[in-house]
Amino acid sequence: MLLILGVLGSSTVFAQDRSPMSTDRPDFTESPIAVVPGSVQLEFGGMWTDFAGFSILSGPELLVRAGVFNRVELRVTAPNYLDEENTSGFTDMTLGAKVQLSDENSVLNLAVIAQASIPTGDEEFTSDRVEPEIIGIVGTEISPGISVAAQAGIKSIEEIGENEIRFMATFVLSGEVAPRLSAFGEVRYDHRPSFSTYVIHTGLVYAITNDLQIDFHGGNGLNDISGDLFLGAGAAVRL
Repeated sequence: MLLILGVLGSSTVFAQDRSPMSTDRPDFTESPIAVVPGSVQLEFGGMWTDFAGFSILSGPELLVRAGVFNRVELRVTAPNYLDEENTSGFTDMTLGAKVQLSDENSVLNLAVIAQASIPTGDEEFTSDRVEPEIIGIVGTEISPGISVAAQAGIKSIEEIGENEIRFMATFVLSGEVAPRLSAFGEVRYDHRPSFSTYVIHTGLVYAITNDLQIDFHGGNGLNDISGDLFLGAGAAVRL
């Protein structure tokens, strides 16, 4: 966080583009568009999950995205607070960067995220090690107001004392349903050596202004290990 604030404080370039924001929430698929230099986006929210009859509350899901160079942003995911049936605490934080590989006029938008979780969480929720991750993202507008995007990523994790690779992939279809109101539908696949999860996800995003939006979303797991119903809400603001 201090690194981001330091870079912004020394920058003489300030964002002039006040077009609608491209955010990384509320869907799982990240945006292929980086925050412009000199601009900061705060994206946050909360979620309720029903897992085998137990309720889990989480928040604030805070992601800070700061544009530092043309098509390059720094990213900080703050520790998330989880309140489960018999325990609660904070998860690990994540530090990383997004590089937008395509220019603003490209038909196909491409980006890559390199990041790593840092073991700052409470004992029950930390990995106790740095876990690097890389994500590739692609998106395009298939007709006016309708877009598709997909991403795939791998993450180094530890399971039962062994170094393993976690693979994640998503696909999302989104479109404008009314002025400033858009909807999305999404599928997510998450594979670990010991199990795989499958999730469907949908939601609404309303842009109050070009610099402020709110969202409501929910989904359901498609197998036992994926959990049951989850519901969430949040917001994003551009400074």
